[in-house]
Amino acid sequence: MLKSLKVYLDKLESHLKQCYNDGVKDGSEFTGGWLQLQIDTFNCKKVVNETDVLTNYINKYVDDAPYKTKANGRIGLSHGCIVNFRKFHNRIKFYEKESLKGKSILIKGITPRFVEKFKRWILAKGYIAVQNLVFFRRYISNLGLHRINVMFKK
Repeated sequence: MLKSLKVYLDKLESHLKQCYNDGVKDGSEFTGGWLQLQIDTFNCKKVVNETDVLTNYINKYVDDAPYKTKANGRIGLSHGCIVNFRKFHNRIKFYEKESLKGKSILIKGITPRFVEKFKRWILAKGYIAVQNLVFFRRYISNLGLHRINVMFKK
């Protein structure tokens, strides 16, 4: 066990030295983000994009609202729709802060279990009545997150 850990760390050290030398040649800036990227690359982890975070995805959706085509064929979302998406975003941020201790929700990490916890939390906080959960389904459906929308319907 210790021997395999030492081998792993030696390989990681070699990888980081090579990346550092390449970065010096290229004039790269060495930050904590750079180091994390190199370690994730070494471990074959998929890099998380900004839009992989649910709240960032919602922000992008709202920012692109003037260019969205509605069901009736008109371009641009209504002011009320944008306000509701911002409320939805704020509730998710509050959930992250309160229940997840500040950790962001990644879209790929949303499971049926997570959806159930979120529904229970939002109902317990009184943010929404049971009969109004359909609105959350609509927001998620509009975001194009079909996999999550199916979970909300259950």
